[in-house]
Amino acid sequence: MAPTDDDPSITHPTGGHGESDRPLDGSDHRTAANDVEPPTIAVEYSVDDDQSLSEAVVFAVAEAEGCTALELDEPLYNWIDPDALDAVFRLSREEVTADRLFSFRAYGREVLVVDRRAVHVSHPVDT
Repeated sequence: MAPTDDDPSITHPTGGHGESDRPLDGSDHRTAANDVEPPTIAVEYSVDDDQSLSEAVVFAVAEAEGCTALELDEPLYNWIDPDALDAVFRLSREEVTADRLFSFRAYGREVLVVDRRAVHVSHPVDT
């Protein structure tokens, strides 16, 4: 289920490059392989027009984890084929009459891609 906009634990970044890689609460918490507990925030990430969906997923998960994309413990391809993900959404919004939704579990979270507009990353889920 997609998070709602009124969920206070969801951050709403503008997405894209050049964003601060600090959590929105200003803390210095980072998740690395030696950290014990990741942050428990959910994220709604806006996809930039010039950004691939696989790249947007990596940035969204990194934000939810409180780290940079390079600091994630595993690459995205350990969870899903990034080329296949990008291929699912290759057609533009103008060429498809309905929203496309695609969800999968990665990095201990539910990831929901909404058309080419947004990536929702849930709080960590129990495995």
